[in-house]
Amino acid sequence: MSVAEPSPPSGWTPPNIEAAGPPGKGSRYTGSSVAGTRPPPTALPEPQPVVDYGLRAHKPGVIPLRPLKTSDVISGTFSVLIGNVRIVALAWVAVWLPLLLLDLGCYLINKSSVVLVSSVAAVIGAVALTGLLAAPLHARALGHALSPRDALRVAGQRLGPLLVLDVLSAVVLAGPAILAALLAEKLADATRFGPLPLLQPLLFAVLLVPVLALALPLLLAQVVVVVEGQPLGRSLPRAFGLAGRSAAHLVWPVFVASLLLATLGWAVWALLGIWLPHFSGLLGAAIVSLLVPGFAVLAYLAARIRTEALDVELLAAEVAP
Repeated sequence: MSVAEPSPPSGWTPPNIEAAGPPGKGSRYTGSSVAGTRPPPTALPEPQPVVDYGLRAHKPGVIPLRPLKTSDVISGTFSVLIGNVRIVALAWVAVWLPLLLLDLGCYLINKSSVVLVSSVAAVIGAVALTGLLAAPLHARALGHALSPRDALRVAGQRLGPLLVLDVLSAVVLAGPAILAALLAEKLADATRFGPLPLLQPLLFAVLLVPVLALALPLLLAQVVVVVEGQPLGRSLPRAFGLAGRSAAHLVWPVFVASLLLATLGWAVWALLGIWLPHFSGLLGAAIVSLLVPGFAVLAYLAARIRTEALDVELLAAEVAP
């Protein structure tokens, strides 16, 4: 018994299928229901937004909660300082006014000692300023605020270990700082003609890189003492451990920070050297030292995020019920 095939609906036209071509080429479908015609071109979709790389990290303060890049460290350095202008100004005056007066007295007694005294004063000023400002800068970096009174109270509670670290930093860094200052004077004399002075910031940065790299563990120790409340005997090993485990990730930030410090110091030295030639170097170091505490705090956070997943810990603390 045979079943009749259903007839096509009225008005239906079979598609145009060309006859098979030579072997190997197969058949071709024109896509039109009427021979000799083609469908209109299909409109392209509207341009889609570019997908950003990954998800944006949560940013409760001035740093995102993810491994920090060099740009994060440098921009965060300025952000934490700008957010604590009053505290920074008070601490700067408290640290640098005695040092500037000491340098002036040494100049009046023995002019040849200016370079030596200025180099040691630059080291002590930067390290001491880091200890006084570590607490408010760290709080600002994580999105909190610390009043000048609270910042002073925290620094006062850690004053003993901080003073010991200041003396230790002066002993360890005095020699490299004096050598860098003497070489900088030689380079300044050798490159003072024609367009060569424009190369001085880069040359000064090259001299500053090893000094800052050597000072970084001591700066981190100041932050550890203040932020974590570690005693002196534990702060140094912890600081050296953080610096050592994250050394590969801190090389480029240290160089960029050295270039930034050298450029700013060179600008102040060149500007003030016209009126205060004997004090322009120390005044430049005093102004440049404002950036050192911010860089130390951001380097501390970058090292902890890289080695201890601090970003995950902070994020978990925020989302916890």
